[in-house]
Amino acid sequence: YAPTLETAEQFYSKNGVPIDEDKEWLTRGNYDNRYTTRQVTSADKYNMRTGWTTAVLHFNREPRFYGSLGFDGSTWYGNGRTDVNDLNYVDGKYGRNSGNKWGFNYSITGYFAKKVVYYQNAITQSSQVVYEYPFPIIRLGDLYLMYAESLNEAAEGDNNVPEEVYTYLRKVRERSGLKKGVLGQTEDIGDVRVAWEKYSNDPTKPKTKDGIRSIIKQERKIELALEGHQYNDLRRWKDASKELSKSIKGWNVQGEIEEDFYKVTTLFVPRAFTTKDYLWPIKKQDLQVDDKLIQTYRQQKKTANSTQKKNLILYMDGMCGSIATQLRRCRNS
Repeated sequence: YAPTLETAEQFYSKNGVPIDEDKEWLTRGNYDNRYTTRQVTSADKYNMRTGWTTAVLHFNREPRFYGSLGFDGSTWYGNGRTDVNDLNYVDGKYGRNSGNKWGFNYSITGYFAKKVVYYQNAITQSSQVVYEYPFPIIRLGDLYLMYAESLNEAAEGDNNVPEEVYTYLRKVRERSGLKKGVLGQTEDIGDVRVAWEKYSNDPTKPKTKDGIRSIIKQERKIELALEGHQYNDLRRWKDASKELSKSIKGWNVQGEIEEDFYKVTTLFVPRAFTTKDYLWPIKKQDLQVDDKLIQTYRQQKKTANSTQKKNLILYMDGMCGSIATQLRRCRNS
């Protein structure tokens, strides 16, 4: 289990906008050179080890990036050290303590899930103390983002984004540190309209329905990263065919030095997520028990009939509310 390079790239810049839209990242060449390296200075000592050489991608990011992910050179609050001036750090190259040292139990991408690890866990060479803690199934940030998404989708017209959408996005962003003064900005970057107007090369994006939809999607990917929401989000947005068919990439964790480690490496090419994968197949046993059931569209080799195609279209349009609804429709056909 390891976060991917794409997960690392989806977090915002310190200005609260995507790194491929941030005008500072673009004009300074940080985005085009994000896979190159630079040395950490004391200005970043709370997020990365001073003097360490790490990817440009890891600099000038929002607080959730550093709170959610560990990476080569990053600090790690916990595991016996909670003094911010004396923290653990990740040494992720080949043969190092956080890397592929024993041939197992290492991150295949070079990134670590820091977010879901309890800070009081303490693992040393001679002992291991791991605490259990409640894992959130539904939390307030999730509800805020779902509400904002619902308000936007229910609004009529492309340029009539409800004010409440911005209000609830602000609540999520400000809690995570994206607000005036925290990261040096003098603007109210908790408001996506302000952040995009000041720092994005697409300043009007938050003012349209399509634009704010894209922002809400990325906010969910960031705020709920590593919490198990993304798969079903991608399915209901009908983005799974594109997103889940991408190659899995990370750093070259077999590299022993910076020049070798910081090479983008394709680790896995998944089977393409196709239209049929949006719907689960019906068990063969259930089909035998009830001969009026029809196998889910494209989950069988023979050509689908018109009823199956109709069912898929209804589902893709958001009209087939559940598998149970689909089955009842099939029985009555």
